[in-house]
This record gives sequence, C-alpha cells and structure tokens, in this order.
Amino acid sequence: MHRFTTAPPKNAAETEAAIKHLEEKYGIRFPEALRKLYAECETGRIKLCVFDIGGVVCEVCKLTHLKPDILHFEKIADWDRADGFLPDTFYPLAADRGGDTYYWDSASEKVYLSFPDDIEHPLLIANSTSEFIALLDKSVAEADK
Repeated sequence: MHRFTTAPPKNAAETEAAIKHLEEKYGIRFPEALRKLYAECETGRIKLCVFDIGGVVCEVCKLTHLKPDILHFEKIADWDRADGFLPDTFYPLAADRGGDTYYWDSASEKVYLSFPDDIEHPLLIANSTSEFIALLDKSVAEADK
C-alpha cells in the first residue's frame, strides 16, 4: 500500500468494472500504475500531499472517484469535453482543496495540474502517472519526518 492511501477499496471487483467501463466509453487504457493504485485505494480517502514543482506549491487531497459520486470521473470528463478548454486526451486524476484538478494525459501518460482561472495553460507535474504516484508517496514520507 502507498504511504498516502488510507483505506482499501470497498469492492475491488466494482473498481475493476468501473475502470473497464471508462476505458470502453472513452476509448482509453488506464496506465498500469493507476490500475494498481485504484485496486488498493478508496479514491476519496488519502492523506494530504503537499509538494513543490518549480516554485509552485501543489497539494493533492483526494483522487477522482471512478464510480458515480457527487463529482466523479465521467462527470468531470464529460464536462471538460463539453467546455472544450482541455485536450480530449486529458482525464481527471485528483484534486486539491482549492478546486484545482490534476489530469493524466491518455496519449503521453503525463500528469498536469489545471487551474480554473488559467485552464488553457496546465502545469506539467510529472512525466508519468508512476512518477506522480511516487511524488505523492514522497510528500507524505517527508511530512512524517
């Protein structure tokens, strides 16, 4: 289990079914690192992660819910496509306490942070979802020191 996760999924089979549904609906493939993360973690329940990227202090307080919830993967992805501001290859991954959203790019697997007041210029956070997950683990490890 990762250092930033706090609870296993309530139903791993439902989580896998949700991933499969999303892959089929959007014609994407979840990176293996995300599949493993969602298999071991209840998405809304993670420790607060705080880290610095090029002088910008970033935080992550929750992972995007895969299954229907108040604000979940499909709803965010569909809204983003309707708005047309972000590339069609961007999919929601996480959020901070201020309403900023982290996205993974299904074409490159890179992770970006999108700010609502500057949505057309997302900030590159990590070169892969694996690197992003490692960044979250590292931020919690440093906070525990």
